[in-house]
Amino acid sequence: ELMGVAKHILPLGRLNAVFVARGPGCAPEGMVGMICAEWDHDSFDGFLADLPEMMEFYREHEDDDFPADLLFAGFSEKRRRPVAVGWHSQKEPQNGMKPGELYVVESGVISFGLPGLPAAEEFEPAKHAIPAFEQARREKLNLWYGMGGQVSMGYRIGVGISHAEVTESGVKSAWLKHWPDRIGKRIDPFKTVQAAMAF
Repeated sequence: ELMGVAKHILPLGRLNAVFVARGPGCAPEGMVGMICAEWDHDSFDGFLADLPEMMEFYREHEDDDFPADLLFAGFSEKRRRPVAVGWHSQKEPQNGMKPGELYVVESGVISFGLPGLPAAEEFEPAKHAIPAFEQARREKLNLWYGMGGQVSMGYRIGVGISHAEVTESGVKSAWLKHWPDRIGKRIDPFKTVQAAMAF
């Protein structure tokens, strides 16, 4: 059953930036609160300068049995453009990123396993992200993320797709897609398809 709705794109304190989290070990709201409480920054550039030390702080509080994928994106005044930095603690490399290392994303798309995404210069959120999420939504995955050898297969993507765009003037966010999922009910990724076929 769908137990609740977790936001995966969150504002990064008072900065012109967002924080994206994926995986059972991210605890995104707690992670952001912990970072912002320990480090107070006036700019995203200052945040980036302290990020290696901040991630060491995070690793000290992280449970190795609960993997996480993290992405920080914000507008850099120094570079005069948006900058994204990725990090993950999975045992295997993801998107070419080794576990525990920070990577500045200069180009390309970090998909975290989503299939069929084009190169960054061709990527359009509504055109490419929605079909990719729809496909992934219909695939059963291990709800335990492989932790402790436990296996429970089910559907894990629900509620909707949110989108955030970092610009010099601020962060613009919106929903790209809503699905008819309800808390307390099982995710049925074929429900909208079946409804359309009924007509």
